[in-house]
Amino acid sequence: VRADGTLTALQLRVVANTGAYGNHGPAVMFHSVGESMAVYRAPHKKVDAYSVYTNSVPAGAFRGYGLGQVVFAVESVMDELARRTGVDPLVFRERNLIGPGEHMVSPGGEEEDLEIASYGHDQCLQVVRNAIEEYGDGPGDD
Repeated sequence: VRADGTLTALQLRVVANTGAYGNHGPAVMFHSVGESMAVYRAPHKKVDAYSVYTNSVPAGAFRGYGLGQVVFAVESVMDELARRTGVDPLVFRERNLIGPGEHMVSPGGEEEDLEIASYGHDQCLQVVRNAIEEYGDGPGDD
């Protein structure tokens, strides 16, 4: 990240437990790492992702197809980068989230047949900003 809070690169390393059978492993991995990174604008993106077999019940798609875990990690890093650069976390996201007319680019490439006219990120960030103003930004705030 640059000093102004602009992302220069994103890199993920993910190891996911697919259980005894890999029936959903590759698809869950593809969606979780690709879509979590595609919403951010960064000229360089890299993913090392492993779906590993273990001696446990099979894993599969449920409520987000793997996105919950990976998005949590990515967003936690965004908060940390914002803090380290001294940029408000909401402003940090506004600087780096893709917008209307920009393509969602994941490490697997760009979806050429996918065009999204509105992402809603700016509206979502405004809802968060309003909630912080009204209720505070964390435990102990009155």
